[in-house]
Amino acid sequence: MRNLIWLFIATALFAPNWALAVDDDVYTASAFVEGQSARELDRAADEALVNLITQLTLIEGRDELAPVLAQRPRLLVRSVFKARVAEQAVGREVSFEFDAQSLTQALFENGLGLVPPNREGPLLWWVIDDGRVGARFFDREVDAALSDTLTSSLSTLGITLHWPLYDLQDAISGPPESLWRLDRSSIVRAAMRYSSQPQWLIRWATLTDSRVIMNIYELNQERIDERVSGVFESVSQALERLRIEVLSNTRTRLALAPALEKNPILTVEGLRSFSDYRWVLEQLDSSVLIERVRVLELRGSTLVVELKSLTSVDQLRGRISELLGYPLSGDSEGELTYRVPSETSP
Repeated sequence: MRNLIWLFIATALFAPNWALAVDDDVYTASAFVEGQSARELDRAADEALVNLITQLTLIEGRDELAPVLAQRPRLLVRSVFKARVAEQAVGREVSFEFDAQSLTQALFENGLGLVPPNREGPLLWWVIDDGRVGARFFDREVDAALSDTLTSSLSTLGITLHWPLYDLQDAISGPPESLWRLDRSSIVRAAMRYSSQPQWLIRWATLTDSRVIMNIYELNQERIDERVSGVFESVSQALERLRIEVLSNTRTRLALAPALEKNPILTVEGLRSFSDYRWVLEQLDSSVLIERVRVLELRGSTLVVELKSLTSVDQLRGRISELLGYPLSGDSEGELTYRVPSETSP
């Protein structure tokens, strides 16, 4: 099972008009065609690949994806027409399979990288002034349309937003009127309760002509960094800008960068049989982030291999732990050592 299967199966990241999955050595994405001409199939294959790369990288700009899209003929393994369903009046769904290893390598070679599945968005302190009673906290019932629109647009990409409890403790630590005034002491007190995650402050004012004044601030320890400030023609326009900011921030924080260093050395200690050695090699070889595994030494209960990886040692460390399930027992200058627990077998 490939290292990125969790991205699509565990989080069920399926957009409304196309599907995405991983099966062994291929990524599978679907798109609809209006006919069976080569031109129409090429168009649909491009659409499927764009959506696939967006899911993997959180990059939506087609221009930035162009170098990888140009390799689509090489990356495409096969296309399969799906059975027509009764309620489907026009068009036909086609499943496109792309080579997972080649696509991953192309992404890294063009500086795009991958975003792991644990895509936690920021915690949003959302303070609203709708011209009625002054500044107030976001209300999950009154303002449900705002949150539903934002969270649904981000959930298709696997991004989860978080919210303060907005309870009495929050109201005392950081009253909404104080947060609106950007009172530093109030912001720091309120943020301390949720210090383990990124936090943003949103000031949202609705005008009588349906326009929205929105300011987005990123709370970094005791600093308040402004990310966005502007007047938007509509609520939907303001929400879209907020969505783009969350998307960009999530990618900046979490994306795996291409490796620019020497190949890491991996040592696994405590193996008990030849089947253990073989299992470790199979697990490493299954990862789309590892291009090649070269055995350097095999002695007793210890296996030493060199890994040619698409990403850095720091980022690869967690992926190997997930693959093998062994605890890290040593980490020094690009050399990672894992030890098989005495009571556990692969």
